[in-house]
Amino acid sequence: MKKFLLETRWIGVLTVAVFSLIVSYVAANQAALFVKSAAPTIMAEAQYFLPVTIVNGTIVEPKDTVIHKSYAVGKSATGEDMSVEVVLDTRTDELSADAINNQGLYFSRKFMYAVSRQKTEIRSLSDFPDMVIDSEMFEAGVKWLEANVNKYLFLAILAGLLGFFAVAILLYSALSQLLLGKYVSADFPRTLRITTLAYIALTALAWFAGLSIGLIIKFVMILLANFGVNRICYPKPE
Repeated sequence: MKKFLLETRWIGVLTVAVFSLIVSYVAANQAALFVKSAAPTIMAEAQYFLPVTIVNGTIVEPKDTVIHKSYAVGKSATGEDMSVEVVLDTRTDELSADAINNQGLYFSRKFMYAVSRQKTEIRSLSDFPDMVIDSEMFEAGVKWLEANVNKYLFLAILAGLLGFFAVAILLYSALSQLLLGKYVSADFPRTLRITTLAYIALTALAWFAGLSIGLIIKFVMILLANFGVNRICYPKPE
């Protein structure tokens, strides 16, 4: 087991890849189930806003209209009720900051605003072609999403996880090597391998077992793993 885990080539890369594939598959399937269950409600609620006509980057229909819907999305960590707003306001070309202070999706005549707790993204409707979004077109879009959300979300999650894990593991490995280099006889490749296995194990416990493992605790446990494995399996010559 020692030889397999600590000396097999590419074991760390394979571990990260397999774990990322599993998480991506589970997350994508859950999202697909949510989209499919929510699709009838989404299509029904969309009827309040449709049809919408965009010409030359401007919503020309409906004119001078305000349509506002609020949807509950559960509770925050503090127990506060959370909701998202969907607003179509074609009375003005742009919306003021006060008009988009809650998380949600907002449309003025010429702009789209996506508001979250972290940031506000603004996109000009001039980026969209001239179109009429009616019930039939919207329903076709929702059906396409139902059919394809799984695979596209799987690829997006997989790419994001691989990038995130690569950065995190390299950072933890570099810090571990820096702090423990004087006390254990480990070169960087071994530190990288031990850190990778420990990081994935701790992340799996946190995500699938629901354990609360913060960044500092994770780093301390990775340091202990590096120290313990090297002291036991690769004792430093006296």
